Amino acid sequence: MSASSDAVKHKDKVILEECAYCAKTDNLKKCSRCQLISYCSKECQTVHWKSGGHRQFCIPPQERNPDKHAADTETANISICLICRSDISNAAEAELSTLPCAHIFHVSCIISAAKYGTSQVCPACRAPLPLPKMLKYMEGCMLWSKLLISYRARTGHDLDCKCHTRTPSELKTLRACVKLFTESADLGNLDAAFFMGMYHQRIQPDFGRAVYYLKFLAAEMHVRAQYMIGFMYLNGGPGLKKNVENGRHFLRLSAAQGDHEAQCILGTFLRGSEIRTEQEEGFALLKESALQNNAAAICDLGAIYYEGRITEKSYERAFHYIERAAHQGCQLARYKLSGLFKRGHGCAPSPRRAQEWLLKAETDPDEGISTYVAHWFQKHEC
Repeated sequence: MSASSDAVKHKDKVILEECAYCAKTDNLKKCSRCQLISYCSKECQTVHWKSGGHRQFCIPPQERNPDKHAADTETANISICLICRSDISNAAEAELSTLPCAHIFHVSCIISAAKYGTSQVCPACRAPLPLPKMLKYMEGCMLWSKLLISYRARTGHDLDCKCHTRTPSELKTLRACVKLFTESADLGNLDAAFFMGMYHQRIQPDFGRAVYYLKFLAAEMHVRAQYMIGFMYLNGGPGLKKNVENGRHFLRLSAAQGDHEAQCILGTFLRGSEIRTEQEEGFALLKESALQNNAAAICDLGAIYYEGRITEKSYERAFHYIERAAHQGCQLARYKLSGLFKRGHGCAPSPRRAQEWLLKAETDPDEGISTYVAHWFQKHEC
């Protein structure tokens, strides 16, 4: 039986029954080393070996045994990429990936395998390769990791800072990352959708686009996505109209799952309400967040005891919470603690300690916070 008739008979294996280089179906001979693909002539085999990518994917059958490889990984650390056979011991985490079959490879190698290999399987053991949405995400992570490392080395800041101009090369890489993550997210990859939500919230603000991507994750009860959506709706911003009800809805979903930031944001918002039940709900949420050591929530509890609006007024308890938050680095608490020492509320008056905490608060000065605290003391002092 000719090779062509065999290819017709075995339609499910037709890709293995044609020349791997020119796709002819006559006079085929399998590669003697890997026994996986065929060629119609020595010339096609030579060209495909030198420039078609087969050199790095030609793995003998004895090396494609997944059981053998699994046993090997239990007794020795793998230090080579199982596709290109080069050293991976010093490679960054984002540059590497591991299939369920336990084979380790460079992300760039597996992307090449998916694009140029004869089938969508691991070249080492024939296990299925990641889906396209995962390949795009992996490639995006690899580029993002390199970009972040180089940007931090040059500026000392993360990519969401506004005090440095990105170089043309950095902008080009950033656009490539966004393209890959967008394509992966649109194919249904939730990790890529979360990245795009973060990107449109912090790096290239467009809250409308951020919410679009994060809603994929919110539907899967992703706690951080719910928190981010709620925060953006509660405050409004570029591309998204403020919607308090939507904000409260998503923050409640996140807070109910124990997210301390959602509990703090929602608790702070509700405690300022004129409705008693909402005030009490806010107070309870702040307590839950404070139990998780959220400094902003701890500071807010101090403010509640100082004001005496929701619970009994107590300068001593106010001092206890505000001092604790100040020691955790909360700038608002540091300003308030300075005021408490100055006025002797909940503590012995101490101009010296008041000055010390004021200086700590102004290591990163914020005129808005300073003005707010001054008015706050005037409003709530007895």
